[in-house]
Amino acid sequence: MFDPLSLLLEAGKTILKLFGKVQIKNATRKEKVADYFNEIAKTINDAAQVFKKDEIPHGSCAKMEHLAKLLPESIEDFIGKQKAKELQDMLLQAYHIETIMYRIPKKDKKERDANVAKMEQAAGYFEATAISLRASG
Repeated sequence: MFDPLSLLLEAGKTILKLFGKVQIKNATRKEKVADYFNEIAKTINDAAQVFKKDEIPHGSCAKMEHLAKLLPESIEDFIGKQKAKELQDMLLQAYHIETIMYRIPKKDKKERDANVAKMEQAAGYFEATAISLRASG
């Protein structure tokens, strides 16, 4: 079965690994890329916080879709066009998180909590990438 949360986690892990090796010399460019990853992290984390309240974060899917569509132009010059397209495809498949959480009955707290934890973990990977970029020389 297609699992958007696993795709989101995999994309986050991959980006952290790839950008752990990238050196961006231009400070302005580095900050823009870090801001981009922070925005992905914030979007995922904000959605997770809304899910914790047993609500649906309307608009999060649209925002994640938009951020996914921006991925190639945001980072392909560092990781290559092919890898950027692969990651974009992962994010475009993973942005349907609202739908997944909507299907889980509110009474199934264990499954909802597990999915929220995955979202928070994925957000952490994107945030760690942003931190790593800013900390790199």
